[in-house]
Amino acid sequence: MREQVSWHIGDDQIFATFDSPSDKNSQSVLLIVSGGNEIRSGSHNSHSQLAQYMREQGHYVLRFDRRGIGDSDGENIGFMQSGDDILSAIQYLRTRLGAKAKISAFGNCDAASSLLLNLDILNLNSLILSNPWTYDSVSHEAQANNKDENKPFAPSATAIKARYWARIKNPRTIIDLVSGKIDLTKLIKGLIHVSKKENLSDLAHKLNNILSDIQSPVTILIADKDSTAMAFMGAYHSKAFANVRSNPNIKILTLKSASHSFADAASKSWLYEKLSSSLLNQ
Repeated sequence: MREQVSWHIGDDQIFATFDSPSDKNSQSVLLIVSGGNEIRSGSHNSHSQLAQYMREQGHYVLRFDRRGIGDSDGENIGFMQSGDDILSAIQYLRTRLGAKAKISAFGNCDAASSLLLNLDILNLNSLILSNPWTYDSVSHEAQANNKDENKPFAPSATAIKARYWARIKNPRTIIDLVSGKIDLTKLIKGLIHVSKKENLSDLAHKLNNILSDIQSPVTILIADKDSTAMAFMGAYHSKAFANVRSNPNIKILTLKSASHSFADAASKSWLYEKLSSSLLNQ
C-alpha cells in the first residue's frame, strides 16, 4: 500500500510518501533521502520505482521532500544543513512503526554525504550510500534542479587521470596519434598535470573523520566510471583515509558503470540487488 503522509518541523509542513509491505510484522525499513534539490519521486521517477520494488520485497519505505523542496514548506538551506529534516523523517518512522523498527537510510551523491554529516543526530541501524559527494561545490543534483545553483565544478584529478589512462589503453589512440588527430605534446602535458598530488577537499576531510569512527554498518555503492564516484575513491585510497579503509564496518561494492544515479536497466538491477541484500543482512 502507498499513502501520502505529512508532519511538521515547527510551522513548516513536510510531505512524504510511505509504502507498506503486505507483511505488517516486518521490521525492515528503508528511508530514501533525495539528493540536491531532487523531489521525493526522484529523477525520472526513480525513487518511486525503487520504493515499489523494496515494498514488494517486504520492506517499509519512506521518502520525503525536505523543507523548501517539492511539496514541503519552508526554506531550502542546502544538503549540508538538512539534518533536522532527515531526523524528522526518522522520528515519524519510529512513532509509526515503534522502537524495534530497523531503519536503514539510502542516499546518492550529496544525499549520501548529508547522511554522514548529520549522523550524530540520527538514530539509524545502517547506511547505504552511493557515489558520495566530496567536492566543495554544488552537486550534480543541485545543478540539474536549480538554475540559481547551476555552478560548474572541475572534475577531480582522479577522474581526469582515469579518463587519460583509459584513452591511452585504447588501441584506437595509437592510430589517432600516428594520424595526428591527437596532439602528443598536449597529451603528455595533461598526464604530467594530473599526476600531481591532489589535495583533499574540506568536505572529504569531514567525511574521513566520520567514516573512520563509524560503528554502524555502512555499504558504499560505487559506479566506477562516474566522476563523483572517482573523486570519492581517489580520497578513499589516499593516505588520509587509512583509518576508513581499516574500519570493518565499511563495505565498498563496485559496479562497472558511468551512471551516476544507476539509471540504465543493468545498473538499476544491480542497485536494487545490493539494497535488498544490505537490508536483509542488517
